[in-house]
Amino acid sequence: MLSAPQYLAFLMDIENSSKGKILYNPALTALFDNNMGLRKPMDYTDMYSLVSNASNPESVINTMKDMFYDLGITLGPDQRTSRLLIFSGIEEGSREFTIEMKEIYIGTSTIAVSFGFRVTEEDNRKDKK
Repeated sequence: MLSAPQYLAFLMDIENSSKGKILYNPALTALFDNNMGLRKPMDYTDMYSLVSNASNPESVINTMKDMFYDLGITLGPDQRTSRLLIFSGIEEGSREFTIEMKEIYIGTSTIAVSFGFRVTEEDNRKDKK
């Protein structure tokens, strides 16, 4: 998490174990929450607005650009990638989420996937009774 409760960040690995190419487009991904909220992943423009007040925003964004999914990515057979999917505008009361990814191309076929999860709080005190 970047700054709770405003952002959620996910490290997402994609590995192509097929014989065809995989095309993933983050623009076809959405995060839904239990408060009827819909969020799209942050892109290059969103990230630039976050760092625009830095002393050298171009340098910062150039360093970050390969760390998060922004544009569509194509992976050939046996290739892999690992980047962040970052969502902003998360409401404080949101506890259940679903990430939906539509039209992931594997060769000439497409699939859609969704992942559901729930935020839980843990008691990390050393003196638990």
